[in-house]
Amino acid sequence: DLWKNGTTTVSKTVNLTIPAGKHTLRVDYVNWTGSAKVKFTYTPRTSATVDKIAPLTPTAPTVAYDKTTGKAKLSWAKNKEMDLRGYRVYRRAEGGAFAEPMTTTTGTSFTDATLPVTGARYHYVVRALDQAGNESQSTAEKAVTTVDRVAPGVPQGVDVTDASEDGGIRVGWTAVTGASSYRVYRAASADGTYTRVGTTDQLSYRDASAEQGVTYHYRVTAVDAAGNESARSASVDGRRRDDTPPSAVTGLTATPTEYGFELNWDANPTPDLARYVVYGGELVGDEGEKMCYAGEVEWLSATTTSYEYRTDPDGEERCFFVDAVDDDWNSHYKWTGEAEVVTATELNPGS
Repeated sequence: DLWKNGTTTVSKTVNLTIPAGKHTLRVDYVNWTGSAKVKFTYTPRTSATVDKIAPLTPTAPTVAYDKTTGKAKLSWAKNKEMDLRGYRVYRRAEGGAFAEPMTTTTGTSFTDATLPVTGARYHYVVRALDQAGNESQSTAEKAVTTVDRVAPGVPQGVDVTDASEDGGIRVGWTAVTGASSYRVYRAASADGTYTRVGTTDQLSYRDASAEQGVTYHYRVTAVDAAGNESARSASVDGRRRDDTPPSAVTGLTATPTEYGFELNWDANPTPDLARYVVYGGELVGDEGEKMCYAGEVEWLSATTTSYEYRTDPDGEERCFFVDAVDDDWNSHYKWTGEAEVVTATELNPGS
């Protein structure tokens, strides 16, 4: 109270702590003469030693995530505190905790352009800050799930695990964390152009389209659920093994000569023929049930269709056959147990 007569301007200052809410302030005065004048002003005291009251929690928080840019925009309503300094925005990863604020702003929105595009989930809160440094409670959490643009690791341990005729060429590798499928690429040479030949969610792939006798080069990539593809693995090569033996050698003849026998046969039509193996021996057993007991005599190139079988002729009966072997070491005789056997009798020097 200040009740006294005055002829000059009278001022009075009062420090009040005003709680939250709407208030009515009233000033009573008496005027005896002259013009009646009264003036009221309010100035917040914002120093940290005086102001211990935190601002109100911001309201109406929202977040919008742009999958194209990978940015998240937060918005909230404006606080009405006269001593408001701004707002702090916090972010945490799923399962983590809020730590240091990402930013302090005087606006009512913030765009987060630092979100990792890994497909992870993040949470945001906003807090108001006054001039004394008091911080409000957090808003309700707002969450976003980012797009995933991070490719999985490159497959390791890539190798050809099987190259049988029936199964084609099978390529295998070790599992890649985060991969949901794998893509297999093939080329005619290690540094050639690779074309995708298949996709699988297994740790191997059978290339049934591989042709026999052809060497192929393979690379493998890992693909995650978001469609991100890793770099290609190191190249490995494989050749589909040929389990089909050549056809039988035909047209074999054995002509006795003074040095033994002259053997001749028809050229074998097998495309991947690698060599001929000449077998020679003797007939054993009783008459009418004799069998050819022969062993390997010589290996010859695929372009040869004759052979001089040398021995000292003494009138003995001999037997011969020629085997065809391809470049995968498939032998007609060993695979089928069959051969076109011819017999011939040596010249008799005494006759």
